Amino acid sequence: MPSSVDNVARRKAARPNSVPGTLLSTSELMKREVAARAVVSKMKKPKFASEAEEADWYPAHPEYVEALFKQARAEGKLGRGNVAKILGFTTPVTIRLSQTDIAKAKLQAEKKGIGYQTYIKMLLHEALAK
Repeated sequence: MPSSVDNVARRKAARPNSVPGTLLSTSELMKREVAARAVVSKMKKPKFASEAEEADWYPAHPEYVEALFKQARAEGKLGRGNVAKILGFTTPVTIRLSQTDIAKAKLQAEKKGIGYQTYIKMLLHEALAK
């Protein structure tokens, strides 16, 4: 009867690199990091005259952004959440709000195409800035 280690190895062999978060050997991670760095170093990001020019460049060069993500993943630098959350600049807070207020926030946020919690945080920032 195969051991659980054999089962894991067989599953990895059956679908290599297809499952995010799959544990890889150190040598495989190092190979990926070297490959990702090579792709990024080959690509030249130009100096931009304006933010608009830079904003237009990235969608036209998705391979550059993909290579940066692969490099960060290979180096173990990817995390979940935004930069402020990852760096610890935010603190989770629990508050009680009426169902009516939440319903209104959800409707208004939907019209703006954002999440209601993001919308509430945006409103709080605006109110505190006054």
